[in-house]
Amino acid sequence: MTEMSPMKYSRIPHRLIFSAIAFLTCFFVACNTSPQQPLKIGLTSWTGYEPLYLARDLGYFNDAPLEIIEYSGIAEMRRAFDNGEIHVLSSTLDSALLRAERNNDLRLWLLLDTSNGGDALVGQSEVKSIQDLKDRTVGLTPEALSLLVFTRALQSVDLPLDAVKQVSLDGIEPETAFEDKEIDAIITYDPLLSKLLQQGANLLFDTRQMPGEVVDVLLSYQETQDKFPQKLQTLAEGWFKALQYIQKNPDDAVQRMADRQGISQEEFTQSLKGLRLMDLEKNKVLLSGQDMELHEGAKRLTTFLIEQESLKQKVDLDNLFDDRFVKVIEQS
Repeated sequence: MTEMSPMKYSRIPHRLIFSAIAFLTCFFVACNTSPQQPLKIGLTSWTGYEPLYLARDLGYFNDAPLEIIEYSGIAEMRRAFDNGEIHVLSSTLDSALLRAERNNDLRLWLLLDTSNGGDALVGQSEVKSIQDLKDRTVGLTPEALSLLVFTRALQSVDLPLDAVKQVSLDGIEPETAFEDKEIDAIITYDPLLSKLLQQGANLLFDTRQMPGEVVDVLLSYQETQDKFPQKLQTLAEGWFKALQYIQKNPDDAVQRMADRQGISQEEFTQSLKGLRLMDLEKNKVLLSGQDMELHEGAKRLTTFLIEQESLKQKVDLDNLFDDRFVKVIEQS
């Protein structure tokens, strides 16, 4: 019987083995872990959206991958949402209803502000009342909101729509058209609203007389809700933290927001007066339907949009309004 030779092997230092294992572990983890996809939020420059920028700048998003993208125009922002370039769209309630008719997967899940005089009909110095607009011209933007405020203004004095000539300001600078007296009145909002009033224009009608209809909101699709629930939750919480900061530190908050918009603190404060920022409690009761102000405003809007043939049928508001994110937030 032949005696077997001892097996020959090389002794590899343990530290090299551990180093190799650590390297391979890091390699495979790196190869299988991709950076978190950011939640992209589309906003335009508007006073009511500023608390979201404030929340970002104060670090209230907890380092979550949230990316605010500011667009120069509403149409450009809406195209980005339609093309899937952004996940969250800032919008007015009337636009949300129009979108919800086309896609019932749309969700309205955060209320930002409601116009409380922030959108208005103003006339030249010689135009003292809405009745004075008969046979005169009013400048309107292409947005349904502009026509809505104009319609409500005329309805308030029983003046028919065809009694006033509507001039489209699509592609026309509103401020220039008014200052050059190409139009007798205009539907506008801050900061132009405050500027025109300071220059002697007359306030004829504003959104304080149509509560619950002019509301700024955040929208996203159900797919986004399912894919980014924690990021949306963080975004909502950041909004309410920013509102608390504004309440507790008004001077610093206004300074930050005014600086970002490139206007004075006085101008920004004036524009805030035309809004009611929606706090946590208001979000909870309105989105859940405990308070029917939002539902009733949406119903009046629906009737208006159907009359204008912009909307073909009523929208399921219970499906559109979504309180899943706000209802779990505790008041601090």
